[in-house]
Amino acid sequence: YTLAAAGVGLLLLTFVLGTEVNGQRLTLQIGPFSGQPSEFLKVILVVFLAGYLSENRSLLMEQDTRLGPLRLPPVPYLAPMVVMWAIALGIVVVQRDLGAALLFFGVFLAMLYVATGRVSLVVIGLVLFVLGSLLMANLFDHVRLRIDIWLDPFADPLGAGFQVVQGLHA
Repeated sequence: YTLAAAGVGLLLLTFVLGTEVNGQRLTLQIGPFSGQPSEFLKVILVVFLAGYLSENRSLLMEQDTRLGPLRLPPVPYLAPMVVMWAIALGIVVVQRDLGAALLFFGVFLAMLYVATGRVSLVVIGLVLFVLGSLLMANLFDHVRLRIDIWLDPFADPLGAGFQVVQGLHA
């Protein structure tokens, strides 16, 4: 918990002491060193989740809570992990570091499935992913632009769609 809290603290520190690079305040600079705390948090989150899941695997395997046809692990044992993950995810979404947010979500879902073997958690996760993607596409113009480019990169092959077009040619 201490390591995860320190990682989240570093992420929060970018709001106050972060330097702006390419229009986003995601980088901390301490003397000659600079970096994005979200990169550290990626590793920290995996270690935290792995430790928590290994300690509580048997408790999470119990079938305690039902949500319609879905069986969920007992909420008291799932909550600390979900809260830590949700705080980290919320901060990177506010920072508009959506790549890190997607990675946090994918790692959380994959590790939870590997630890519990519950397909219901994957189904819930995929539904939440679709809903979150729709929300992000409506909230952030650059996400909508990326989707448009992905759908039709040849609309502007020498400008916005250049990377996708070159990838397709390669």
